[in-house]
This record gives sequence, C-alpha cells and structure tokens, in this order.
Amino acid sequence: MGDTIDNRKKLILDSITIIYKNYLINTLKYINSKYPKLFPKSKLLSEITKISMKRVPFSENTKTKLKKRVIEKIQIKKQRNTGYYIQSTKKRKIAIDDDLRCMARLWGNGYITIQKCNIIYGIRCNNEIKHGISSKYCGIHLRNKNKHGDFNKEPTIEIKNEYEKHSKIYKKFVSKNK
Repeated sequence: MGDTIDNRKKLILDSITIIYKNYLINTLKYINSKYPKLFPKSKLLSEITKISMKRVPFSENTKTKLKKRVIEKIQIKKQRNTGYYIQSTKKRKIAIDDDLRCMARLWGNGYITIQKCNIIYGIRCNNEIKHGISSKYCGIHLRNKNKHGDFNKEPTIEIKNEYEKHSKIYKKFVSKNK
C-alpha cells in the first residue's frame, strides 16, 4: 500500500517537472522569436541543454509553515462558503458619514436582512464617494459596472433572482419564514 502511494507521488512530481521544463523551453523559444538578434537560435539550443530540474527537499520547519498556511486558507474558504456574512474585524480610522458613502449595493456573501418590513439585499459599499464628480459612487464603482444596483433603491427582478439562486442565506431565510 505504502509503495503504491510513493509511486503515485513520484509520478506526480515527475509530471510537474516535465510541465515546468516544457514551460521554460517554450518561454525560451518565445524570447528567441521576439528578439532573434539578442537571443539567437544557437544560444537557445545551448540554454535548452542546460535546463536541469532538481527537486530540493523541504526542511521540517518549511513543511510546518506550508502546512499551517494551507490549513488557514482552507478554513477561510470553508468559512466563506457557509454563506454567512462576517463583517471585517479591521477598524476604519475615520468613520464616513452616510451622505459621503458610496451608494453601490455589494453582494456581501448573499447577505439578507429585514428592516421595517422590507427585505434588504446585500450590503452598502463602505468607500467614500469620488470628490469633484457629481456622483454617488466611489472610484471603484464609477469605473466598474455597479452590478447589484443602488443600495437605497429596490433591487431589480434580476438581482432578486440572483439572490434566490445563489445566496445560501436567502435559502435559509425563505425556509425559516415559510
């Protein structure tokens, strides 16, 4: 059993080595085609023959650090995939007045709440509006399409359908209120 696992690992590592080697060769060929005077074909061939892929084993300390980082990334993804919106723990240095905040609606992991018998879809952007422009959006939402609409307006049917289809919170919300 252990022997087959070791063989699989070796096969995977050999495949990755071949992929990297081919990538390097293709990169060198591209450089040769773009700059033939600076990197002639003779130099290309000599560089290709010099390519040697050696696997350097990781130290135990490095393995531990990598494993810790991978576990953290997996936990963050699991947390995001629950569908619950968790507000950032970062504190803003300066609180922005509501009049100066961008009016764009954000997905916010499909966040939904009820306020005064109204369903509120998503969250409001926290960025400050762009000064000097008669706009209600920040620089990001001026440049990009404001896909989810204005936070202070009723969302379109398409946006509501998107929440119904993709928001895990919406599905829990509907099942709870039936």
